[in-house]
Amino acid sequence: MADEKTEKPTPRKLRRAREQGQVPRSREMQSALVFLAVVVVLGMVYNKTLYTLTRLLILWRDISPESLLKPEQTIYSAWKPVISLWVWTVVLLGAVVLVVVVLTNMVFGGFVLAWKRLIPRLDALNPISNLKNMFSLNKLMETLFGIVKLFVISAVVYLYLKDHWAALISVMGVNFKAQMYEFIEVVNSLLWRVGLIYLLIAVVDWYYQKWHYMKNMRMTKQEVKEEMKAMEGNPQVKSKIRQKMYAMVMRRMLIDTKNATAVITNPTEFAVAIQYEENMVAPKVVAKGTGWMAKRIKDIARKHGIPIFRRPRLARRLFWEHEVGDYIKPDFYLEVAKIIRDVIMRKRRGRR
Repeated sequence: MADEKTEKPTPRKLRRAREQGQVPRSREMQSALVFLAVVVVLGMVYNKTLYTLTRLLILWRDISPESLLKPEQTIYSAWKPVISLWVWTVVLLGAVVLVVVVLTNMVFGGFVLAWKRLIPRLDALNPISNLKNMFSLNKLMETLFGIVKLFVISAVVYLYLKDHWAALISVMGVNFKAQMYEFIEVVNSLLWRVGLIYLLIAVVDWYYQKWHYMKNMRMTKQEVKEEMKAMEGNPQVKSKIRQKMYAMVMRRMLIDTKNATAVITNPTEFAVAIQYEENMVAPKVVAKGTGWMAKRIKDIARKHGIPIFRRPRLARRLFWEHEVGDYIKPDFYLEVAKIIRDVIMRKRRGRR
């Protein structure tokens, strides 16, 4: 069908979508990386936490009757290290989470400033559109993905606790420090396993979101044609196209110079390379240039043993009156024939 979107989006459409804030995003990837960052921070402070809690319990165990007369001072001295640790941990967690969120958005989607997204849209209040979005294929996939994620993570937690439940029970009769150490070790190890599983799920979600985004950006054949017309009408695009075409012509001329029969020069300003073979109707101009290009043509001719002839008037007329690929005009037959005859005579003398 003509209206079927089967074509890949053009760079112009992707750029415009990006300007409007439409880029592939994975909330699961961001959540997974934030979760792992929190686990790392908690792993950094768990030894300090264990030491602080043990010290607090020892302090409360060895509290003297005299200190009970001053409960404010006793409570302050007991809880001061705990409060300091909590404050330091919360500040560190906040900073790490902020950095991870910013970096995740920049890596997975790039830095986007889309002020248009801040403008209220009336179509967002349309109940029919909202209902369609609620029951769309993408929402269904998100729901199924959430169920699978919950099932997988729950299974990981259950299997891990099942294997370590006996170890937790065995330390119940031991001192508090040993109990806390075993408990924190189990929790830390469990959090790492959950975080890594969550990260794998997030990678799958990222690729799905990217695929879904590119699928939504697809275009019809007619839209692609209109985009190409709009791009070709852009003066900057036209200028770049001309530059590329000019560079391609230059490269083609330098390659064809290797097959030239002779090069006719001004000798410093112009250079025209001509080619003649027996099956040709007339000699053909395969390369021409002035200044730097003329020098390059002469350098290639010297490198490949192509004869160079100084014919200032002929070189200028050939340059101005012919384009690359043209057969020379009849007015030039006699002068060019003399040059070709000279080339043939040189080759014959070289064979003797």
